[in-house]
Amino acid sequence: MEHIDDKILIEGCLKNDRISQRMLYEKYAPGMFGICMRYTNCKDEAEDILIEGFVNVFKHIDSFRSESSLGPWIKKIMINNAISHYRKYSKHYYIQHIDEIAIDIMDDTINVDDSFSQKDILEIIQKMPEHLRIVLNMRAFEALEYSEIAEKLNIAEATCRSRFAKAKKWIEELLKPKN
Repeated sequence: MEHIDDKILIEGCLKNDRISQRMLYEKYAPGMFGICMRYTNCKDEAEDILIEGFVNVFKHIDSFRSESSLGPWIKKIMINNAISHYRKYSKHYYIQHIDEIAIDIMDDTINVDDSFSQKDILEIIQKMPEHLRIVLNMRAFEALEYSEIAEKLNIAEATCRSRFAKAKKWIEELLKPKN
């Protein structure tokens, strides 16, 4: 596909031009799919989130402000869509246990051995319990503050911190150096 300027793609999308929409999708979908995969544990669900996300992109393209970059704007929509998907389709009613409150929360650094590929790390994240995976993504990859995560997920900030600490421990245990 020939490289076309985002401004031209946006203009076409504003006119509901299907070719412009397809080109915008083809340009950004591969990167956004990776984001969606981090928020779910299966390809089909990630594809659903991606498609729903692009429907929202095209539906709200008129709210895009040209002062900013299109990629980060689309990424924000994908993340919000993944979070909405989690809230909508989550079948758990997670109750905070006393052991969550007592966890010693360290800094936010996750120590991972260099011998692991991104694919290895993604597979570990996808196997993680959903309530931990969502907080991990929002904190580690999207750099959201605990207060923002708590607000978006409608949970206590202490619960966010606890879940992130558990997610870190989960990853570090499964990604100990290969000996």
